[in-house]
Amino acid sequence: MANFSVVGLESWSADMADVAALPDDVAERMLDAGCDVLENAQKAEAASLGIKDTGDFISSIKRTKMKADTNGSRTKDVYPQGKDRKGIRNAEKGFIAEYGTSKQPARPWMRRANQKSETAVQNAMEAVYDDYIQKSGG
Repeated sequence: MANFSVVGLESWSADMADVAALPDDVAERMLDAGCDVLENAQKAEAASLGIKDTGDFISSIKRTKMKADTNGSRTKDVYPQGKDRKGIRNAEKGFIAEYGTSKQPARPWMRRANQKSETAVQNAMEAVYDDYIQKSGG
């Protein structure tokens, strides 16, 4: 007969409930801290691969406003937004650069930036959370 046991699940579940119950201003500060790192990483990677045309593309890489889903998860996205001076969507240019075309090789600027900055994004967000915990007496 098989036996299955889990140790520490209650503690983890309580920790996740604490995170879900964060006030919106703390969640937004955490997301902003991560977005600061990610925006800079994406801009730097795009520039290093020469994806800049007139400069509109790199300056268009920005975060969105915070969104919440029905489960209480809060998110912000970072990607090229708006249109360039010629009316071409910056997200379209980013997609073409990322995946390439039959005439242009892929330059995966976003994937590389996201992978390179993953730990730094997490650390920036954790620093805000740790500060909140310290100030709230936790």
